[in-house]
Parts: sequence; structure tokens; C-alpha cells
Amino acid sequence: MQLKINKRALGNYFESIALDRICNEPDQPSRRVIVLEKNYQTRYGEIDLIYEEIKENRYHGQAIKTLVFCEVRGRSSEASHWDLEASIGPNKRRKIKNLAVYYLNSYLGSATEVRFDVVIVDGEEIRLFEDAFQ
Repeated sequence: MQLKINKRALGNYFESIALDRICNEPDQPSRRVIVLEKNYQTRYGEIDLIYEEIKENRYHGQAIKTLVFCEVRGRSSEASHWDLEASIGPNKRRKIKNLAVYYLNSYLGSATEVRFDVVIVDGEEIRLFEDAFQ
């Protein structure tokens, strides 16, 4: 008998782990995160997380605000052998970028930069790749 896994619940679990990692980045204590959207959906697809990142600039005294579109990939055990990083190929990147443009058409915030991040949750290991779509 196979156990049925609720993909939405599992995805929400991985996204909550990713969000905890993003909001509590130990190497960046002068950074704040404001979550704008979780599972932003349109008829064109979905973006897992959208948030504003505010970093204090020590040299100029101004905060730098970045709008971040984040894709989360995860697996709960090593039983699954597919490559999480490779699973975000050119088509998926293009789709996320197009969704970002769609989102930006109605965005009313004050971010001056845009970035695409990826968080990989692989069992106990959590990796954050900033600016992953260069």
C-alpha cells in the first residue's frame, strides 16, 4: 500500500522552513524581511514566496530595499534522488520571470532592486541561493 502525500501540505511545509531561514539569516543581522505573498498564483503559474528585503547601508545611511521572488524546492528524505537544483531549468526560470513581470505591474512598494532567489530544503540541510537567476 502506498501512502498518499498531500503535495500542497508538503510544499507549505518546505516554504515555512525556507521562510524561517530567510527571516533569520545569521550572517545578516542588519536585514529585515517583509513577506508580501506566499504561493502567489495567477492563471500563468505560481511563485512560492515574494518578499521585500531591507538592508541598512552602513556607509550611506540609507536602507536598500529589494523585491525578492523566491522559488522553494525540497524533499524530506534522501530516498528521492532527483537533483533539486537542476529541477529549476530554463523553462521554470522563464516562467518565474514572466510571473514577476506580471506581479510588478501591480506592485505599489518602494523597492529599487529585484532579485530571484532559490531555497533548497534537502532533509536537514537548507541552502539559500541569492540572485540565483543571473
